[in-house]
Amino acid sequence: MAGHPSRDLPDWIVNSIMKQADKPEEEMTEYTIVIEDAGSNFAAYAPDVPGCVAAGETAEETLRLMEEALALHIEMLRDMGEPIPEPHVRAAVVQIAS
Repeated sequence: MAGHPSRDLPDWIVNSIMKQADKPEEEMTEYTIVIEDAGSNFAAYAPDVPGCVAAGETAEETLRLMEEALALHIEMLRDMGEPIPEPHVRAAVVQIAS
């Protein structure tokens, strides 16, 4: 990965990401995200977490940024004493003759 997280990101972001990474697997929650090709970039959102979005140059970068955005968003909600959204959305891919 290019860059150095402790120099490229503010300390509060690095600390929040590290807190999320240290959590045991049983404490993890899965959220469905949608990644859309926006033409000149990719954009993502989580239907269960309104207001949490990310964008990047590739789908892979956008996925990584969305994971970070969700971790920060959930941490912010926790710090503010707000409820953490429960995941309800599921996604599937279907094939239809065209």
